[in-house]
This record gives sequence, structure tokens and C-alpha cells, in this order.
Amino acid sequence: SPLGPCARGSPGAPGTATDVSRGDHVHPAASAFIGARGWDGGGGTTVATAAATNLSFDTMTFDDAAFATGGAPWTLLNIPTGKAGTYIVGAWIEWDASALGTTRELTVDSQSGPIAKVWEPPSAAGLLAQSAHGIMRLAAGDYVQIQAYHDAGVNRTVTLRGFWLGKVG
Repeated sequence: SPLGPCARGSPGAPGTATDVSRGDHVHPAASAFIGARGWDGGGGTTVATAAATNLSFDTMTFDDAAFATGGAPWTLLNIPTGKAGTYIVGAWIEWDASALGTTRELTVDSQSGPIAKVWEPPSAAGLLAQSAHGIMRLAAGDYVQIQAYHDAGVNRTVTLRGFWLGKVG
């Protein structure tokens, strides 16, 4: 076949060329994805006005490399020894309905600085959902966390939240 063995269903071993005449056709070496995903949907968390609040989560959907250390509830995902690299990190939260104040913010933060941030005006029409995600190089020992902030003048509630990261390089 002019397209090489792969076109005939012979995939070849990872990291090896399958057709000498097509030396550019190399199967990438297999790599295992590592990441973690946590969430919390129980009861909500009070966020005081004008104070960035670290949000916790109590359930890990998966955790491939012990990013969440210690017992629940967790507020940080830590980068373990040997797992430094480039990560996609994200979070989502849902605020209670309120038209008070001028902003509600979600920040995905790291020891090295902010990864992503989103802000929106409050809404009395219903729950306000926010999500933020970004990419950052993280070293072993670094951590990531999610923070909520608002300026409503009274306490507000984050009713649901989720948090995830995945190593991409």
C-alpha cells in the first residue's frame, strides 16, 4: 500500500517507524495520562464579602498521582515529586442568586501565581455559574487552589464547585 502498513491495520509498536519508505511516520511513545478531579456539592460554602476565600472539595472522582494529600476536605492539589511539568488546570463554581455588589470572581491560583481568573456581575435571576481554566508549568512541591471573591456587602454562598488538573507535558 502506498500509505504504509498503518493503512492496512498494522499499527506497529509505540516509538517505532512502521514503514522504512515513510520514515516520518512514527507512532508516538505511549504515555499515561495523570491528573485529578475533585468536587463538592454538599451544603455550600460561605464566602465573606471582600475576602478571597479558598474553596474546599470533599470528593475525588479520580486522583492518578496523589495530588490531594491528607484527608478530605481538600483545598489544595499538590504536585508530587517526579510529576513536574505542564498542566491544564481548571475549576467551576456556582454562586447563589443575588443582585448585590458589582462582581463575583473565580480564580485558579498556584504557588507561582494566578493561572486563570474570571469575573462577572452578580445576577438575581438565578444561580451564577463560572468556570476558569489555564495552562502553567508547575514544579514538584507547587500547589494549585481555587478562590472565590465577591463585593456584595453581605456573605454569599458558593453552592457547588469542581476542580481538576491534567499533566500535558
